Amino acid sequence: MPDFVTGATGCVGRYLVRRLLARGRDLICAVRCPESLAGDPLFSSSGVRLVCCDFTAGGWDKGVSTDLAVCQNVFHVAGEMPHRPSSNYGANSLWKVNVEAVQQLYALAATASVKRFLFVSSLSVYGDSLKKPCDEYTPVMPEDAYACTKAEAEQVLTVGVANGGPAVITIRPGLIYGDRDTGVIQKIIALIDKGYFRILGDGGNSRSISAAPLVAEALCALVESRERLTVVDVVDPHSPTLENLAADIASLLGVAPPRHIPLALVYPVATVFSLLALLGMRTSFKVSDVRKISTSNPVRGERLSRLVGRLPDYYREALAEDVAWYRRRQAVA
Repeated sequence: MPDFVTGATGCVGRYLVRRLLARGRDLICAVRCPESLAGDPLFSSSGVRLVCCDFTAGGWDKGVSTDLAVCQNVFHVAGEMPHRPSSNYGANSLWKVNVEAVQQLYALAATASVKRFLFVSSLSVYGDSLKKPCDEYTPVMPEDAYACTKAEAEQVLTVGVANGGPAVITIRPGLIYGDRDTGVIQKIIALIDKGYFRILGDGGNSRSISAAPLVAEALCALVESRERLTVVDVVDPHSPTLENLAADIASLLGVAPPRHIPLALVYPVATVFSLLALLGMRTSFKVSDVRKISTSNPVRGERLSRLVGRLPDYYREALAEDVAWYRRRQAVA
């Protein structure tokens, strides 16, 4: 029986598709525009069938229900984030994709007798900054609209399992990076390349980051789990400090490492932009953003090791692929 994969064209999705195909799995990949992938070697494999599915549009569930009827597992990787061009940057649009679509897809999976539903959530459900290391038993305290939608989706799935639906394995990655990255790390790479990035404070803080190939590897391994309902934090074995991350990116780019800037100079400016955001201006330089990049969010990630054993450290490999992806985008810009 094939597996059903959403978000197959994204950063994690492409790594996941490659690994599932390598394991001999047949896949049904739900993508927004199958025609756009014509000629893509990854999706031209005989083991892949593409189907059209746009969670931002109505009626997406009609064709999906038929496809799910022959599937064993669902890998729900797709999700909406505020920074994406496709996002309307509103709580309603985030909720539609990150909560409503999850609820509908899980209900369809239950009707189709799918065995497992693997869902990609986010470490953001714990909050922006943590005073002590957390793990899967730490209470969730989402602080922004995106994190709230992920926390709500997790609750939806918990209720679904209690009502007899398919087993649910939820993974919570940190900042994801690797080939086809469109998130925070890609933005940092661009800023460092242009000489605009500054390390806030002493740079000794670390954010829990997750190499996309590690996330894909974890999903592949966890599909064998017999747990009915479990949450697993998936983070790199050794998250670098902000200063080390910036230095590694600069080295891959062949540019000078970024300089530091005192936090006392940053927060007043960020406060102004936060006020403008309240008035409706779209900005990515708010107080909450400064707090995220200047504080630590230590996550243990020990449950993954207990369930599937220790997975490889993909930091160097995935960071190099992220920088290479940035270079490719610049070449065609």
